Amino acid sequence: MNPPGQPTPESSRTAAHRDDPPTARRGLILSLASADLLHEKVLNACLLLALTAVVAPLMILFGLKNGIVETMRDRLVEDPRNREIRPRTSQVFQSAWLDKLQQRPEVAFVAPMTRQISTSVKARIVDQDPLIDLDLLATGPGDALVLENGASIPAPGECVLSASAAEKLGAVPGNEIEIEVARFVDGQRTAVTVTHRCIGITSSRATGLPVLFATLHTLEAVENYRDGRAVPELGWPGGIPEAQPMFDGALLALPDLLPREDELELVVSTGFSNIRLLPPEERPPSGLPASAHLYLLTTIRSGIGTPELDNLRSRVPFSSAPPMPWIQPIAVDLLDPATGETLGNINVQISPALQSPPGDEPNTPRIVLPPSFKSITGNRVLVKSTTSSHPLTFPATVLPTPTTDHALVDTHTGGMLRLGREREVTFLEDPGLFTVTRRGYAGFRLYAASIDDVPTLEALFAAEGIPVFTEADRIRDVIELDRYLRYIFWMIASVAILGGTAALVASLYASTERKRRPLGVLRLLGITRGQLVRFPLYQSLAIVLLTMTLSLAGYAFIAHVLNKYSAPFLGHDERICSLPGGLSLAAGLLAPLGLAAVASLIAAAKIMHIEPAEALRDE
Repeated sequence: MNPPGQPTPESSRTAAHRDDPPTARRGLILSLASADLLHEKVLNACLLLALTAVVAPLMILFGLKNGIVETMRDRLVEDPRNREIRPRTSQVFQSAWLDKLQQRPEVAFVAPMTRQISTSVKARIVDQDPLIDLDLLATGPGDALVLENGASIPAPGECVLSASAAEKLGAVPGNEIEIEVARFVDGQRTAVTVTHRCIGITSSRATGLPVLFATLHTLEAVENYRDGRAVPELGWPGGIPEAQPMFDGALLALPDLLPREDELELVVSTGFSNIRLLPPEERPPSGLPASAHLYLLTTIRSGIGTPELDNLRSRVPFSSAPPMPWIQPIAVDLLDPATGETLGNINVQISPALQSPPGDEPNTPRIVLPPSFKSITGNRVLVKSTTSSHPLTFPATVLPTPTTDHALVDTHTGGMLRLGREREVTFLEDPGLFTVTRRGYAGFRLYAASIDDVPTLEALFAAEGIPVFTEADRIRDVIELDRYLRYIFWMIASVAILGGTAALVASLYASTERKRRPLGVLRLLGITRGQLVRFPLYQSLAIVLLTMTLSLAGYAFIAHVLNKYSAPFLGHDERICSLPGGLSLAAGLLAPLGLAAVASLIAAAKIMHIEPAEALRDE
């Protein structure tokens, strides 16, 4: 026995443990947990393999989901054809509308398209045979189909060939390509040529058709020539697109009033939709006797032309004046021909009685001005319409006429002003003709800024009543596939994670039950509950870390095999099985910590109820 007052060996060891620093005790718990794992190595190895058999397939499944969907999405993004939008039907698209469309943030590029019949040409390398059939496509700055397929945008006088066209021609960049454009006039075939230098060849991904990409100016020239118009800048012969006058309606002057049934018969037989007797205050300055009854005939269309007037003249016998064209007053500015200074503005109307004085140039527009403009009577002025998006400006001779309260123009000039509301009209002084420019384009080729913008643009065109071809269905399929695979993965993952967690919890719980006496002894030796809780935590963390390490190794091996054997079907840098770096980090570090913490909670709760007395009772 020890002398009184001397501590026993057991009490000395207990006191020594109590005086251990916290770091030493943490190391003690860690070493005990590790030794216990090694002591039950067979049981823990089975648990480790069981958990790996659950986690590794989950990683492979998620890698396949991510790899397949991302590969499909990358192909959608990288191939500009998937961002292409084209109208389904041929209709007139104005330049201003296309320009406005180009300004939208969802639109990367818009190229107008001429009529399909005007895009087919023959071509060959200069001084070589034979001629090959090619299709023309307009291109310009920002064209994704050209830029993202290995070529650059051609300037005027240059072109880019598709892979198919280059193969048929035997062409390489730097070759001079001769383009032949043919048309039939009065049954006779005539043809002209123009030469473009090839500056590039697109990859086969761009299109499988033989296509020659050129500037829009080239396509417009081809269409104009085939329509019989001259193309002076290229030396191609043809006519001048002379404008035809347009009017708002027709005036019919009759000596007597028409019965109602005659009015209806007149409307039905001539194609007009409305007839109305004009009251005195609405009578235009027609030069007709005040006693004549003026009827105004109009249509539901925006205007009428010479054919409608001729039809009206041929169907109705007139004993008085023939039908006269009529337009609503049109606002114009009067400009000084020398300086361009504005002399004033006024509304003009048609005067069918207005004639050129002897000796006046027959093709020069004529105008009569009210007394307020008498200072320029006898001179020439520039007339500029202000009611059109494309202002029409032309010189006009101011005629010396009796006093009038209205500004009047001849019928032809008034019809040109009215036409200017619908079409872009210009005046050529040399032949003295009004000509019309292009009405618009038969279609367009548009590329969205991204695949996510395609459904937005499709909805925009649908709201405007324009049916279009898009890859929106394919894009939606990929998005839907991604969503469904995500749901399926998380359902399977949830079941597997719950099962793995339950297995780990059960193992730790059973281990705690088996070790109640040793754990009680540790409590008797001075280990606190808070320190003892780390025992199952360290064990669960070790098991989970080993599980994730084996699972990542298994995933890496299987992913390598899958990607290797699927490489012939994939493009550069494409993978059929891959995990993003962030997900790999989460799987390797964050997931083990979370899973270990959850799994150790129940075992820790059991340990919290172990008392030192339990070890003494067992003794």
